[in-house]
Amino acid sequence: MHTAGMTAMAAPIMRPGYPAIGVINIAAPLMRLDLRLMESLGADHLTAAKELANNSSSSPIFNRAVLK
Repeated sequence: MHTAGMTAMAAPIMRPGYPAIGVINIAAPLMRLDLRLMESLGADHLTAAKELANNSSSSPIFNRAVLK
């Protein structure tokens, strides 16, 4: 879905060898979340997704066998 004047960025939450279990999304009006701010948030955004993925390994729900 596209809404004029809005911008967003997303980072998947997934461990190697497993499907994505979620996503961290940041959305805001373009006047608040411009390209400069998105670039400055990018590394921390990806780090947060990786940390959630690593922490999910302690949950039996996210450790089920991967269906192929």
